[in-house]
Amino acid sequence: MGKLGNYLKEVRESRKLTIQDVSKATAVRQHFLELLEQGRYEELPSYVHVHGFLSQYSKFLGLDFQNAIKPLLDEECPKESYGKTIEELEQENEVKKNSSSFSAAQIISSVMVLLIIVLVGYVIYTSGLSSKRSASRATAPNAGERVYSTEPPAVVAVTPIYEEPEVLPLIDNKTNTVDTPRAESAAVANTTVNPPAVPSNNRAPEPFNTVILRFTEECWFHFMADNDNSTAVDLIAGAGTSRTVQFKSFFLLDIGNAGGMTLQHNNKNYTGFGASGQPLKNVYFRVDENGVLQQSRTPPAME
Repeated sequence: MGKLGNYLKEVRESRKLTIQDVSKATAVRQHFLELLEQGRYEELPSYVHVHGFLSQYSKFLGLDFQNAIKPLLDEECPKESYGKTIEELEQENEVKKNSSSFSAAQIISSVMVLLIIVLVGYVIYTSGLSSKRSASRATAPNAGERVYSTEPPAVVAVTPIYEEPEVLPLIDNKTNTVDTPRAESAAVANTTVNPPAVPSNNRAPEPFNTVILRFTEECWFHFMADNDNSTAVDLIAGAGTSRTVQFKSFFLLDIGNAGGMTLQHNNKNYTGFGASGQPLKNVYFRVDENGVLQQSRTPPAME
């Protein structure tokens, strides 16, 4: 299920409507409505049917088709790639089936080979254990049997060991100095023992930049900070709403309705990204050395 189908289903269910209710009100078959919600556009008769059914469906739900629905439709079902024949679709499905079956056969073969290797290793291991046990039983004496050695006992020479006693320095707890023997230099006697310095590895955390997205019209947008997929946000915002986002170096923004959104950063408002209903994609924003928000079409280098 794509973003568009999931959005239509959520709006319908939030208004306590069933597929049958929508079908009766729009005169669109229930099967076609289910295909739209599941994102299976290629199973409808033509792109004209997809466009028309979605227009009727969104109008019945009270949604803005041109600004909120059409940008998602262009992303999930481009008009230029829709004109595939039935024979081409069947060939693609056949290729997908063959590739999936081939992958399954590869997995099964790999598992069988692994099982055979494990089984052979287990047999070799158990055979080695059996051989060791047989050899130990053949050489071990019976229970209660005395074993006499015919070899004379070894004579070990014991050499006395004398170690020179270690002379330790005396430490004065009051002055924290070392009192060494008189034979050593007097300079060593007054040496102060200081603990080694421990370098600090604490670093101040990198600050975040905050941007407020304000929507004057209904608008779909995609946000991602610093090329980190965990920060990605995909929403359809209503008119009069706002969204606060944060980033470190830069952020990516896709807008379905460029004329219906403004940015606010450091109490400065940024507008004029496009006309009402105009989509804007792959735009990167960063803060320059003067604290001004700049935009570009290529991702800046992350610091």
